[in-house]
Amino acid sequence: MTPAVCIVLLGLVGGLYILGRWARRRPQDAWVHALWDLAISPRLDVSQMTRRELFESAASFVTWTLLGILLLQLASLFATPSDSAWAHALPVGVGVVLVSGACATLYMLARGLFRRRAYLSRERFSEELAMMRYWICRGDWGGLEAHFRTFAERTCGHPTAIAAAAVDLDEYRRRLARGLRDAVAAADGNGPSVIVYLHRPDEAWTGAFCVYRSAGPVAAGPARRMDACIAEVTGPACAPFAELFLRHGDALNAVALFLIARTVAALGRCTDLIPLDRSALCMAFEGDGGLVWLREPATPSTDV
Repeated sequence: MTPAVCIVLLGLVGGLYILGRWARRRPQDAWVHALWDLAISPRLDVSQMTRRELFESAASFVTWTLLGILLLQLASLFATPSDSAWAHALPVGVGVVLVSGACATLYMLARGLFRRRAYLSRERFSEELAMMRYWICRGDWGGLEAHFRTFAERTCGHPTAIAAAAVDLDEYRRRLARGLRDAVAAADGNGPSVIVYLHRPDEAWTGAFCVYRSAGPVAAGPARRMDACIAEVTGPACAPFAELFLRHGDALNAVALFLIARTVAALGRCTDLIPLDRSALCMAFEGDGGLVWLREPATPSTDV
């Protein structure tokens, strides 16, 4: 490799490093997303990707293919006449890069065309649910809704996200608060307890507050062992959410995720007004094995 080729390659590496440092200082800028997420970040976890992410990954493979061909051409341009190996290796290298990039692009496009717009794999759905803890720990219910609204917009389009965001939840939240008060009253006097709001999207977006005796904290994390169920309080229904849920496939998908985020935020706002005393509160969702913990007891107990 000639000194000129080394200089060009070092310049490219240095330029990418500087660009990366600049992007980290301005992570919210639009060009950062356009460059790193769309152009220079192809993904291979196809089963976990949404339809839009598949198309974005196809665009990334196009970018990388063109960049690879450009680098090969630059290398041949700065090669000395005595480097006869370049004359034989360059067409082969360009062909391999071009065919590989074209195959990857066509594969991503084909998978994207046959993927439902609101699709989320079970693993991806659980991962997104787990992300809610970031806003829950801060009590930022508006931020929680805003984040998953943006996700719904990027995945399912603006009209779908607007329809879900436009549903007025004031009455639904008041009825949730009444159910939570009844559950807290049922738990009062029974020692440490865990109130689980079992959410049932298939049943008119309703649920039930199930009160369990707590068998004490587990070794690590917010999860707690639960003993016998001592009470159950029926939760309210939300007909507009149920209609949207059924309209978009009756499955745990990107639309359901935004609707659940709004439901979590509604119940979270109830916890800001209702003291839970020694009770923990979490939500469980039919169709997903995870729990979203909204509140731990104010005074941790070591009772067993």
